[in-house]
Amino acid sequence: MLADHVREGEEAYEFTWVGKKAAIVEANRPIRKTLRPCVEESKDWDTTQNLYIEGDNLEALKLLQESYLGKVKMIYIDPPYNTGADFIYQDDFSETYEEYEEENQTRNDDGERMKVNHDTEGRFHSKWCSMIYPRLLMSRDLLARNGVMFISVDDNEQANMKSMCNEIFGQKQFIAELVWEKKKKGSFLSKKITNIKEYILVYCRDFDEFKGLIGEINKSQETYPCINATNKRDIRHIPAGIKSNYKEKNYHLPAGTVISDTTMNIKILTDLEIKDGVLAKDLDVEGNWRNKQDDITKFALSKELYITPELFNKQRIGIVDPLP
Repeated sequence: MLADHVREGEEAYEFTWVGKKAAIVEANRPIRKTLRPCVEESKDWDTTQNLYIEGDNLEALKLLQESYLGKVKMIYIDPPYNTGADFIYQDDFSETYEEYEEENQTRNDDGERMKVNHDTEGRFHSKWCSMIYPRLLMSRDLLARNGVMFISVDDNEQANMKSMCNEIFGQKQFIAELVWEKKKKGSFLSKKITNIKEYILVYCRDFDEFKGLIGEINKSQETYPCINATNKRDIRHIPAGIKSNYKEKNYHLPAGTVISDTTMNIKILTDLEIKDGVLAKDLDVEGNWRNKQDDITKFALSKELYITPELFNKQRIGIVDPLP
């Protein structure tokens, strides 16, 4: 008999590791706990439509099965990335008094016992898989037939996470692997490689019922400085009326002021007057300009040119890259 997430004609998939059977037992182990309302810590108790649960997440997932089985439209999880220094949940709570005293210092804010999963241990990946597997099982059962789940993960366990999800959800239920940029630049101190990306795996409960994800074009506007240190130095005339993003809405810089930023600098040839966050009168600036005068004038008139705050409370001239 096929599991309900495996369609007829679809190849059954199993991913295994040392400790998987115990993880399955943990997922199916009954719980003798209940949710306790905290009215005094709540807001709008009688009218709110939100529910916030504080406690061990596996226990919470088991408790949610009673009321929300097959009813959740979307789930997002951000589990430990297993970098070698992460604290991994200890699902086996049987221990001696001495063990309790030894591990009592490694508890999170909710009092859950946790232990560092060192990358020097022989079952480094297996222990992580055993931790996340029952939580994936519980989460999948909470999803509605048209529900979807988003899972954050990095390179350390991306392959294992995807293998577990292919088994639990079924390979057909895989929607996408989203790659997002977590930082712009790498570190020069990196010994091997600096990773600037992470992943979000997307799985649905039932591919035939899932209506899909709707993407939107990013309409945010990127800014570019109009000054480039290697360009020829010249003078540009800035028409009054452009906006300033400086924190002070009214300020004055006298003619002759030089504003430096590492290898670049500009010299203000006429008084700079900002009133109510707007350039009050025309301004002449000497610098290593990227743009010709005609472009600067065009950007100013189309509200794409503005003055931006810089380090050390300095200002520079920048433009918003116009959308196509």
